[in-house]
Amino acid sequence: MLRNRKTSTAVIAILRKDCNKWAIPGGFVNPKEASSSAVIRELFEEAINVGKLSSNVQTALKSFFKDGQQVYRGYVDDPRNTDNAWIETTAINFHDATGKDTENITLDARDDAADAKWIDIVKDMEIYPPHYAIIDHLKKMHSV
Repeated sequence: MLRNRKTSTAVIAILRKDCNKWAIPGGFVNPKEASSSAVIRELFEEAINVGKLSSNVQTALKSFFKDGQQVYRGYVDDPRNTDNAWIETTAINFHDATGKDTENITLDARDDAADAKWIDIVKDMEIYPPHYAIIDHLKKMHSV
């Protein structure tokens, strides 16, 4: 999820427990689950405790998450890849151009995340290496 602030563009990131690197929230698709649903489920499981949000914020989030734009879909260079199995991903951008839709979201690290925060998208940002390609797509998409 991306948001613009007065001076920067930021993305929600989680600190992965397995490698201690900042990463875009995500995970695996459950059987019979659409990848678009998995994206939102994983975001909530790792970075946003919806139950702690007011009903007004929950309603606003439901509306906000109706319009996402696919950023990337396909193979990812990931350390878990083998000759017989590999990681493919679908990245969907939910962009808050004004910052108003996401300003009341409290990030809450959960599941396999040690921390969660908004990080600015900058030229030499440090992020989980397989996610550099996704960040590059976002930069082009939003002229960052």
